[in-house]
This record gives sequence, C-alpha cells and structure tokens, in this order.
Amino acid sequence: IGSIQEFNIYDKALNPADVAAKFAAGPVVAPVEPAAPITMFLDFGNSALTEGPDINGNYWNNVVNTDAGSATGNLVDAQNNPTDVNLVLVTGSYQTNSGALANPDPSLLGDLAVGTATGDYHVQLLANYGMAPISFLLTGLDQSKTYVFSFYAGRDTEEERITQYDIQGANAYSGTLQTSGSGIGSVPEYPNGNDSTILVTEPVTPNENGEIQVTFSVVSGSYGYLSAMKVEAL
Repeated sequence: IGSIQEFNIYDKALNPADVAAKFAAGPVVAPVEPAAPITMFLDFGNSALTEGPDINGNYWNNVVNTDAGSATGNLVDAQNNPTDVNLVLVTGSYQTNSGALANPDPSLLGDLAVGTATGDYHVQLLANYGMAPISFLLTGLDQSKTYVFSFYAGRDTEEERITQYDIQGANAYSGTLQTSGSGIGSVPEYPNGNDSTILVTEPVTPNENGEIQVTFSVVSGSYGYLSAMKVEAL
C-alpha cells in the first residue's frame, strides 16, 4: 500500500495537465527598463576648462582648439562614459576669449549654469571682416536617434549682437540668440549680456553617415559667440 501511495503522490506532482498549464502561461520575464537618454555637455573656450563632476554631477568635454580640422575625440556623456562621438572643426574660430558670464544663475540657465563653461567662448567675426561662419561636425552619432541641442552664449556689451545657429543632418533647424545688448542682463555685474536665455532646437536626425553639422554666424553686431552646448539623444 505504501508503494501505491508514493506512486500517487509522484504522479500528482508530474500531472501532465499542470505542466501544460505552466508552459502555456509562458516564462516570467522581468520588465526591461528603457535606456536612459544620452546627454553630452561641451564647453567652448580655453580660458578655463570645465572639469567634472560639476555642481550638478555632470561631466563635460572641452573644445579648446580653434584651428580648422582640429578634433575633440571620443566625447564623454554626462556620466563620464566614453562615446563614439567626435567633434571636428570644419572652419576655424577667430579666437577664444574670456570675460563672459562668470557667475551664472542655475534658476535661469539650468544645468548649463557652470561658470567655467559660460565664462569663455569661441568667437566668430562679422563676415565683413572676411571671416567665414564657424562650423563643426559631430560624427559617430546614432542614426536611430534624434538629437536636441541647447546653446548658451553671452557677452557684456551695449552693442546689439545676435548669433544664428544652423543645424544640418537628415533634417535642418535654424535659430537665433541675442548674446549682447543694452539692458538685457538681469544682474548689475552683467547688465548688457545674456544671462538668462538658452536656444533649444527641435530634434535633428543624423545624416546617412551618422553626422550633424553645426554652424554659427553673426546676424547683428560685430561678433557671434558660442560658450556652452548640451546635446541630448532622444
């Protein structure tokens, strides 16, 4: 009798109907969290380098060379992870300079409010001086993603100065930013410089080579500027 009871218990444990029901339900799979968007920060200018982590915990890339053909390779993302993205200057900058916004307000400029990034810049001269617009290429981008650019620049001077930023990939975007002008600043120590406005683009898709080209040029005034840039992959 004991052997029959043991057989019945074993048979119940391997009941084919129970086994079939479990397989029909499928395996239990843990939900996959979507990958976090990749963000990169770039500081243009060589007067002061932006080292990471900054006050927000972000890491930066420093674009210090002004010569055409120079490259800033293997950019890191905000968490200091290496990427395959490179920045190559297509046309050189006139110069880099300091004397911009040294004490930015995070409530106005968000995560671009880092003094070493906003305090210097690359400069583009008015075309009348024989200076071509400054252009650089981002290579190694993911063609399955779109990219949003945020630009900051400012210079404390009463002359109205407006810079245009043109983005070209598989699609294009153009926008302008007033960097200088009488009374546009919000603090006494920076009364005529932009200290509160960032130009944020529409999403741009890389071209078939995984590239996006950025060009900035003078719209109004004597100079165009670029101090800090954020690139977000969506």
